[in-house]
Amino acid sequence: MNSMISVSIFVLISSILYWLYWRLTNRRILLVAKQLAGPPPLPILGNALTFMMMKPEEQFKKIGKLIEQYGDYTKFWLGPQLIICIKDPHDIKHLLTSNKVNKKGPSYEFMVPFMGRGILIGGPNFRAFRKILNPSYTKKSVDAYKVIFNEETERFATLLTQKDTKPFDVYQDAVQCTTKAVCRTLMTISEDEISEIRCLKEVVRHTQGIYSLIFSKISLWWLQISLIFRLSGYYKKEKYYLRIIDEMVSDIIERRRQALNDADETIETEVMGVIDRFLVNGYSADEIKFQVFTLFSSGQEPSAKIASSVLLILAHLPEWQDKVYKEIMQVIGDSDECLTREHFKKMPYLDMVFKETIRYFSIGPFIQRRVQEDVTIKNGEITIPAGAVILLPIHEVHRDPRYWDEPNKIKPERFSPDNKIEHKAFLPFSLGAMDCLGRVFGIALIKTLVVKVLRQVELSAKGRIEDLDLHAAISVEVTEGYNVSVRPRNMTLLTVCILALVPAVMYWLYWRWTHRHMLLLADQVPGPPALPILGNALTFMIKPEEQLKKIAALIEQYGDYTKFWLGPELIISVKDPNDIRQLLTSNKVNQKGPAYDFMTPFIGKGILTGGPKWRIYRKIANPAYSKKSIEKFEDVFNEETEILGKILNVKDEKMFDVYFDVLQCTTRSVCRTLMDLSADDILKIRHLNHVARETQNIYGLMFSKMTRWWLQIPFVYWLSGHYRRQKYYLNIVNEMISDIIEIRRKKISKGVENDVMGVVDRFIVNGLSETELKFETFALFTTSQEASAKIASGVLLFLAHLPEWQDRVYNEIMEVVGSEQYVTEEHFKKLTNLDLVYKEVLRYLSIAPLIQRTVEEDITINNGKITLPAGSVVVIPIHEVHRDPRYWDEPLKIKPERFSPDNKRDQNAFIPFSLGLMDCLGRVYATALIKTLVVKVLRQVELTATGKLEDLDLNVAISVEIIQGYNLSVRPRNRSLVLLK
Repeated sequence: MNSMISVSIFVLISSILYWLYWRLTNRRILLVAKQLAGPPPLPILGNALTFMMMKPEEQFKKIGKLIEQYGDYTKFWLGPQLIICIKDPHDIKHLLTSNKVNKKGPSYEFMVPFMGRGILIGGPNFRAFRKILNPSYTKKSVDAYKVIFNEETERFATLLTQKDTKPFDVYQDAVQCTTKAVCRTLMTISEDEISEIRCLKEVVRHTQGIYSLIFSKISLWWLQISLIFRLSGYYKKEKYYLRIIDEMVSDIIERRRQALNDADETIETEVMGVIDRFLVNGYSADEIKFQVFTLFSSGQEPSAKIASSVLLILAHLPEWQDKVYKEIMQVIGDSDECLTREHFKKMPYLDMVFKETIRYFSIGPFIQRRVQEDVTIKNGEITIPAGAVILLPIHEVHRDPRYWDEPNKIKPERFSPDNKIEHKAFLPFSLGAMDCLGRVFGIALIKTLVVKVLRQVELSAKGRIEDLDLHAAISVEVTEGYNVSVRPRNMTLLTVCILALVPAVMYWLYWRWTHRHMLLLADQVPGPPALPILGNALTFMIKPEEQLKKIAALIEQYGDYTKFWLGPELIISVKDPNDIRQLLTSNKVNQKGPAYDFMTPFIGKGILTGGPKWRIYRKIANPAYSKKSIEKFEDVFNEETEILGKILNVKDEKMFDVYFDVLQCTTRSVCRTLMDLSADDILKIRHLNHVARETQNIYGLMFSKMTRWWLQIPFVYWLSGHYRRQKYYLNIVNEMISDIIEIRRKKISKGVENDVMGVVDRFIVNGLSETELKFETFALFTTSQEASAKIASGVLLFLAHLPEWQDRVYNEIMEVVGSEQYVTEEHFKKLTNLDLVYKEVLRYLSIAPLIQRTVEEDITINNGKITLPAGSVVVIPIHEVHRDPRYWDEPLKIKPERFSPDNKRDQNAFIPFSLGLMDCLGRVYATALIKTLVVKVLRQVELTATGKLEDLDLNVAISVEIIQGYNLSVRPRNRSLVLLK
């Protein structure tokens, strides 16, 4: 006890002595500080406690309040560090352009692990680096980039035309566009090389996470203590981020070094990229890695964020969108001419919106500098001493009512030449020797992007833009994301050609005579009254998402056996589980229904859609899906799902849609197993990631053709935007599949053992034509990776919403598999709780909500009471069977325990993978991959979600999916310091 008192007294006396010494040696700083208003500080700590008790997002708000309380010149102390906040625009300009204040402040030190000491952060080589790079950012150089800007933004705009009308975060697509543009210009990477760069996609996906980590270190004081940081989950994130950045940057530098060495003649200085300039100036790869990542991330991420913000503002302000669109059409119209700066000079409305965007969404909300020599401000009243840190609150200046009329409203007209503004109060790109190097580059790219987008689509958004929550961190961003909806501008109003009455009646009479047997048997089945010729088609001329609900309503009204007519086509819905089993296993009903014809442009008539050769194709493919083959896939399943677990482990605790990360995992797994591609092969496949990301939209296009009757008229379909979407998708799918087939052809020529052949190899050696090969390869690729990702995401979402079941499954995993062990089929037999959850997901989120078959021969059901006639179409409403209270207790609730062996249920009422000869080929494959994925993820992270799972909206289409996405949060299980939360 006495020793503790002695230590305490010693620490107290030492602190007081240090404080007195510090005050003596820093008396000039203290003298200046007295001239400035600010909150009263504590000895030693200063005002640090004020900020230490706050969340990061509240700290900047607190600075804003201090400025509001104490004025344009406000001081506060963070320990011994004097921070002087200066909001007067004239003094801000004076300071930023002064040689006495040209060193970045201490906050930038937290960026050093990622960006070193150079262009962005400052350092001994800052001026040398900047001088080397300046030629790549001149107007002349940026003009030379115009062809690439036009190509990449045109692709981006075309991609947006393929979207449906649901809101989506446009940033996720914009950042892909700006990334490719930066790679092809500043990095001088060819279009073909981009897909081969190691970890590029991972770095792009995590760029916001990287900046978020840096901001956490800046604003959470305990993370600035090295020991605590190393024990926290943030350190593991930082290590992961640094590794993928190093791999990406090293790959890019090596490619440019090789290109320079291989060049037949000297590359002209004017067209050199930034890496080339460093290399020819004698810098080594290690010396420039930091600078390359700095230029890469500060080129693609802010450009994407500003471009997304411009599109968001235009979506919320339709009158300004109309002005900009008309201006674009007047200046360039539909011409294929390359957009240049000369065009932009004639687009004042676009410029006004752009400037208002960078005012409202400040790309650099705060600038921090360290004073190197005494500097005088406020007309000589205040002298800031060397060593002080100044904070320039750009975001606050941009919202100051003294300089801006209604600053919290978005009013592009404020930048009209007719309106006088205080130009010194507009500081989007900083000023002076350390201003934004890439402003000319960014403006040209962003404006090109906006013009290309507006020419092709009309933007819309819900609510008021001023009501969106903003998060001011390293930059100002929209918390909810940049959510907009798009609609192609060339959408034509479709009209239906009505047949002449007399030929229609004659056709109807002829049809009734030739189909009298079908009509006679149809009378045995109840259903709604039908009109001549049209049948019940008018009943289904409703929104696609309402059509399946309508079928459910008819079943509820007319019973387990319900008929309706779509024109001359007899549809009979059968909901009785025993009859469903009989039909699906009968040789009389083993042809897919007509709805599958709308899939044939993508997957032909084969395994998935049926056709004359589907049995042959299935026989060829079967060995690749056997249990023996899947046991050989276990290595890949374990490797890829382990990578997914690590990716989720470094996520922050914000909600995110897990589907997209899971999809990357299942896509790679399918490529490395069924497609028999190596990890290196995957990098060479054109459009692979793009096709994977667009798979849901491809299925959405098919579903639109199935459910929108006018799109089934070829002429109308050709005139619609859907036809252009189909052409675009078919093109990228064809290129992707061609690459896969070509790679496997070359490998087969060297010899492959039969028992380890993938499906592509089996199709090739069995002599399928090129067209057959492409259709069957894409059918098996897409049904394997997309369906597995959707089910796996469903399982993770269920576990996130059901913590008690998550605990059961996790404890079971640790008991059966352990924390590190390789996962095998034998483990799954013992993971009973996981199986219960898996089955409940398949029940609640039916992967095939409706099955359709064509009756080839008359078949009797319902104990002989009903005979289905040949030529009729059977619809089996799996989703409705899975929700029927006759077979399931509380079917609308999620209860995994219902699949416990102790609970008796009708086995025929659970049909997740269909039945019979045309059942799901990949059920064993998918089950093994999904369960391995869940085990690997749960061992690394704990899942959480908000709200009730049953309250989520479902979209019942080709499969059942959650409209809001598979949104959850993750938290590493091995986090050492729980208090760091």
